[in-house]
Amino acid sequence: MALEVVDGREREFPRRGERLLPSWAIGPDGLPAETPEAALEGALQPLGGVEATGGYKGYGLSLIVEVITGVLAGAAFGPNIIGLFSTDAPSDNGQAYLAIDPSAID
Repeated sequence: MALEVVDGREREFPRRGERLLPSWAIGPDGLPAETPEAALEGALQPLGGVEATGGYKGYGLSLIVEVITGVLAGAAFGPNIIGLFSTDAPSDNGQAYLAIDPSAID
């Protein structure tokens, strides 16, 4: 599965000759990706990055969001999600909205 470019750093860094932080992405071998090329062949780390920075919390959050907006909504999820700017197929994005009444929490 190709890396979904979130804000363009993975594509801009090679142009400037910079390396990625090890907690940003993993390469295709499962090790932290330090080069943008390895990151583009691997995957983004979940919110929070590696375990030392609380990455396991981000993994849980991303899993719940994936289940609610993808699986339960009947939309694309996991490797079936196409790139943000891809025109190869319809995006099939799922969305979920949650409203919480603060007065109900007592």
